[in-house]
Amino acid sequence: MGDNSLVSLGPNSILALERFDYEPTTSQGRFDGTFGDAWESLATVPPEITCPGFTDYTPSGETGLFAMEGSDAARFTPSGSWTPLPSPPIDFSCWPGPAWVGSSLYVLRSNAVYAFDIVGGGWTAPVASGVADTNSAQMTHDDT
Repeated sequence: MGDNSLVSLGPNSILALERFDYEPTTSQGRFDGTFGDAWESLATVPPEITCPGFTDYTPSGETGLFAMEGSDAARFTPSGSWTPLPSPPIDFSCWPGPAWVGSSLYVLRSNAVYAFDIVGGGWTAPVASGVADTNSAQMTHDDT
């Protein structure tokens, strides 16, 4: 997309975009489309997360999704609400693109790999330096 919007779809999904508008001066945009039988309105992202990096998929058997940006992180739960998580160890800036692998989320930022333990609720830096830096990361997964 021209505005760096991301869309994540599962196997055999169909998405028909009927409208895409983007104003680069204000970074405001809109796209409309159809997906499946109906759209469901969920809770909005917490207001402190303004340029979120979302987990790109939810592993089989898990529920919810994660969003992070800057020094904020949150999990969307099936009950329809966002739960704050401990702050990342550094400012992740905009669109960090966390990857959900097993019971951890991984983020590449500032030449390091940061990991959030979903079960334990803590952050570590398993690779503290020497990693190529990223900006506005995008990821995808295929469970097949």
